[in-house]
Amino acid sequence: MPRKGRERFVEFDVADRFAGKFPSIGVQIAFGLFCFIFAVLARTLVDEVFAAAGPFSLIYPAILISTLYGRWPSGVTTFILAFLHAWYVVLPAHYSFSFETAGDGARTFVNGCAALFILLFAEIFRRGIRLATLERDRQLKTTQILIRELEHRTRNNFAMVSSLLNMQSRDHHSQDVKQALKMASSRVNSFAAIHDSIYSSQDFREELDVSNYLNSLCENLRKAFSSSSNIEITLSAVSFQMDRDKAVALGLILNEIVTNAIKHAFPDGRKGTIHISFKAEPEQAWILSISDNGCGMKTRKAKSLNVKSEISESSAKADLQPAARKGAKNGLGTRLTKTFAQTLNARIETKSSKDGTTFRLIENCDEESE
Repeated sequence: MPRKGRERFVEFDVADRFAGKFPSIGVQIAFGLFCFIFAVLARTLVDEVFAAAGPFSLIYPAILISTLYGRWPSGVTTFILAFLHAWYVVLPAHYSFSFETAGDGARTFVNGCAALFILLFAEIFRRGIRLATLERDRQLKTTQILIRELEHRTRNNFAMVSSLLNMQSRDHHSQDVKQALKMASSRVNSFAAIHDSIYSSQDFREELDVSNYLNSLCENLRKAFSSSSNIEITLSAVSFQMDRDKAVALGLILNEIVTNAIKHAFPDGRKGTIHISFKAEPEQAWILSISDNGCGMKTRKAKSLNVKSEISESSAKADLQPAARKGAKNGLGTRLTKTFAQTLNARIETKSSKDGTTFRLIENCDEESE
């Protein structure tokens, strides 16, 4: 039985189940009567197979169930009815409260005391479970309040850092510094979006569905770059459960690559599409593919070099291309992407031409199996 099913079974209370519909005491007595009838029917079936079974043998489980799920008034109802029935119908002489054997009186008294002890301890146990459940619910409520407060503060901190970076960017005169601050602000916003997508869920689980997760990230990217209406972001992803920590790394890689494509792959207001694909098969590697139909990475580098060469003096022109290649290979975005790929135990494959660029992130199943 699943954990939630077991908890509901243990915590079930008849009076609470019908609260507001019927009087509580009426529900408890009715449940006690139901348990008595069930015990009588069970006794009838047992007599067909074991006619010599003890007359009070089925009273105990009936009283136990009645008390645990219907409270002590239900248990008392079942005890009185079942005990009198066993005494009057089952115990010789049948259909009489007189005893054929001299020792049956003491026997009946001892069985009655035993049944009352079961009722008493069942009620003590039920109350203990109920108090523990109420305490657990109180602690859960307190924890949920603290988590919501933490989420609220974390979200505000992300927003504050992003605003500070944007303010600093506007006040600085250097275009290189402005660009760096804007990229830093973009990454902070990415962390915030991923935090909202993963850790703000009320149903916290160690794994999440990648399809829903990527869809949320793409929606956040569309909103963040709504000014770039000429660029369309599309997604096709299969349902796949992934560990939350790995999902964070996957989302950051996606954000880094898509953000870079939006800013550099479509110069001069060029229209284009960025397509994101996630595929996974059971017992096989998953693949995240991000492709665009932009100008290609070589074209981006060439344009960057042309801009720099117009600004630089002729004596520094010889060093421009090596510096650009070094920046492209060792930029912060590239280093972050490689680091997150290592976290995912995945490799990155890149293919670029004048018709666009494709990044493929492929899980290393062979290394995991080793």
